[in-house]
Amino acid sequence: MSVHPEVVRKLREEHDSVFTKGIDATFEMLQRDSYKLNQLEYTTNVIKEVLRFYPVGYTVRAEHPSEPFLSYNGVQYSTKGKMVCPLQMHMHMNEHIFEKPKTFDPDRFARPDFPRHAWRPFERGPRSCLGQSLAMDEVKITLLLTIRDFDFTCADLKPNKTPRVSWTDWDLTFGDRAFQQFIFEARPRDGMPMIVKKSNWPS
Repeated sequence: MSVHPEVVRKLREEHDSVFTKGIDATFEMLQRDSYKLNQLEYTTNVIKEVLRFYPVGYTVRAEHPSEPFLSYNGVQYSTKGKMVCPLQMHMHMNEHIFEKPKTFDPDRFARPDFPRHAWRPFERGPRSCLGQSLAMDEVKITLLLTIRDFDFTCADLKPNKTPRVSWTDWDLTFGDRAFQQFIFEARPRDGMPMIVKKSNWPS
């Protein structure tokens, strides 16, 4: 958000219009009518765009007795004794699927040509995350109750001089913190220390 002030401004405007000015008053409205979260369309699209760049987890496929091989680019690879982890980033940052994938563009999710089945931070189908609706609501509430009062910037950044990978150049701004750490879920590198300041937004 620190490098996209126009996104922060639009978030704040939406929160003022859908809810109200003032965090205490907003919290009271949220308690009375939690379904108003569904009206935060731009906020939802911002979260989706963040998750396109930074999906928080992925699924794992185990070897299947009837299919002991995985075919890729005409080559068969044995899956015996192995786990296969499909990575959403291959689709999320593919320019043939998402137009200008390196660009942070929340409005892409409001356009009719949005490739819905290619956005998979929670996976899809029978292996999709059961808690994805709750997770989305939690992030919306967090943004709603913080983004108008505070400005956030990453602390102690060490930008790279040249991009490390071909699919993003965010490391030219954020250094290696542009890349997540993966175990069975994603987490920010170095814990993502932040500088937090009181904003000047009149809310």
